[in-house]
Amino acid sequence: FLTNSRNASTKANPLQNTSDPTKLNDGTKTGRAISGSVAVNVGVEKAKAYLEDVTFVSAGDVEIDAENNTDLFTGTGAAAFAFTQGKANTGIAGSLSGNWMISDTQAYARNSVIDAAGNVSISAFNQPDIVSASASVTAVGSARDTEAKKSIAGQLSVNEINGDTQAFISDGTQVTAQDLDVLTTVDGS
Repeated sequence: FLTNSRNASTKANPLQNTSDPTKLNDGTKTGRAISGSVAVNVGVEKAKAYLEDVTFVSAGDVEIDAENNTDLFTGTGAAAFAFTQGKANTGIAGSLSGNWMISDTQAYARNSVIDAAGNVSISAFNQPDIVSASASVTAVGSARDTEAKKSIAGQLSVNEINGDTQAFISDGTQVTAQDLDVLTTVDGS
């Protein structure tokens, strides 16, 4: 403020409006809105069922079963809004979600003797499930029609499953049984 003792006068800052700090004195408003989100899951799951370096005698059936049921879920969302009067509208929103899984499942007999009066079953079952969801919303508006409008929204979901599922007999294992089943099953999304 400038004051003269004879003639009191006030000069205001031409770029500032005290009633609305986002509004310039020329009547325009500025606006920017940026929003984002990221979610990541990393899972390492291992399941083993085995006989190793043993002699195993059974009057009935022998089952060596490894089962691995792993679920990963990720969800993200982002929203940005820039409602203004005049120029310089902008709105950006983005989201990323990802799941990375290593899922190993093993069922085996190694360097062992299995003597069963019934059946011998060695099975490995692996069912990894991944669900990923991303959403983004952006909106830009103005009371007056201007050229400075922009609006961007994007989302990305990434899922990856790696791993091994194995059922086996190795290293000189001897099996005496009515029936022998060795089974590997993988079922996942």
